[in-house]
Amino acid sequence: MPKHKVGTREEWSAARKELLERERELGGRDEELAKQRKELPWVAVEKEYTFDTEQGKKTLAELFDGAVAAPHLSLDIRSDLTARRTLSILTTHSAG
Repeated sequence: MPKHKVGTREEWSAARKELLERERELGGRDEELAKQRKELPWVAVEKEYTFDTEQGKKTLAELFDGAVAAPHLSLDIRSDLTARRTLSILTTHSAG
């Protein structure tokens, strides 16, 4: 069993206060990173992907009413199969 330091309530309170301040700083940095991530430029999708929908086959542009730019997905895309799965998830969630 790991050994823990045993201290007074005052020591615990001071350490907890310091930790809370560090947690707040981390939260602020996380929010700033999320904002910067949203501000990244989009990239034109040049490959012609098709998807099976309830209304038949549709291209990516048709799914997004003609939009052919999207957040840069290639960071996570390792193959066409992965791209199709990623785009499928995006279209499912963006549909409502």
